[in-house]
Amino acid sequence: MIIQNTDTVEGFLTTFWDKLATLLPNLLAALLLVLLGLALAKICSIAIKKLLQSLNFDVLGSKFIDQTSLNISQKRITPSAWIGTLTFWIVLLVFVISASETLGWTAVSASIIELTAYLPRLLSALIVFILGLYIASFIRGFIRNTFETLNLSGSDISSRSIFYLILLIVGTTALKQAGIETTVITANISIVIGGVLLAFAIGFGYSSRDLLTNILSSFYARNTYSEGQTIKIDNIQGQITKIDRIQTTIATDSGELIIPNRRLISESIERLNKQSRAPMASQTNADH
Repeated sequence: MIIQNTDTVEGFLTTFWDKLATLLPNLLAALLLVLLGLALAKICSIAIKKLLQSLNFDVLGSKFIDQTSLNISQKRITPSAWIGTLTFWIVLLVFVISASETLGWTAVSASIIELTAYLPRLLSALIVFILGLYIASFIRGFIRNTFETLNLSGSDISSRSIFYLILLIVGTTALKQAGIETTVITANISIVIGGVLLAFAIGFGYSSRDLLTNILSSFYARNTYSEGQTIKIDNIQGQITKIDRIQTTIATDSGELIIPNRRLISESIERLNKQSRAPMASQTNADH
């Protein structure tokens, strides 16, 4: 019995050392591939980072971050560092795949190959989201400036609503580009978009009703009155000096009177002389 057990142990040790002797060269080769991959990945990462910095890529990234109002510390994280880190892992994964195949770990190498093949699709989705974020930020600023220029209330809430609305659409598009099913998300977003657009239309129409009334009244005012004409409104007599899209300026004895254009069609106004579209020229001819 003792002799039989001894033979069994010796057979096990012999088989173990034979397999280890066969595996050891592959293990050393795989380790060397990983170490080589680490070194090469680090070199490529540094080279890409230096190249992008020489092309002032970080300046463009900083402008993008400022445009989109992202709360990102630009001192700790820079766009060139992001791309350098991504390059590092891509190069390292290639060598890890080779090391796994050297060891015969086909399941591991197959999984990494699938991940590597998915990276371009993920990058394209990320690019779509970044471009959409920039466009949404630009439109947000444009809407805010337009509201402030026209002296309309609600510039902040309107610009933010449009920003997040566009961002929802862009995010859904990016998810679809990444291969994620978005049917349910799209259906819910459509309902949200409809509600937001309706609320925005009602809010915008309510806040700009006076402005639109004055703009429409300016067409009637220009056909009925002219610059240089003397009128009387609310017992105040003066000469029209300017009719723009929103308001009319009247020169009186006590100074300038500025009235909204809607008053020209909603109130009784007395015209004290005929239309004179070139009052300065007429005055010059009278002097001669």
